[in-house]
Amino acid sequence: MLLMLMESVRSELQFAAKSTGKTEFTKAIDALNQAISLTESNQPEQASQKIAFAISASTTPAQEAWQVLEKNGLL
Repeated sequence: MLLMLMESVRSELQFAAKSTGKTEFTKAIDALNQAISLTESNQPEQASQKIAFAISASTTPAQEAWQVLEKNGLL
């Protein structure tokens, strides 16, 4: 079940990477690929660290977009 969730998130990150060209999404995909491998190898602590990195990398573009919207008085 966890692997299916991570694969679904990876799919969404791939869509985001192709749509925006942001390298942060590619970094998140790489980290999630590593997390999937670590999970399959029964190394949950290391997988958790990679998942955390993927989350951080993928939220950076969202924060940048938020700042632009706020700067232009749209938020």
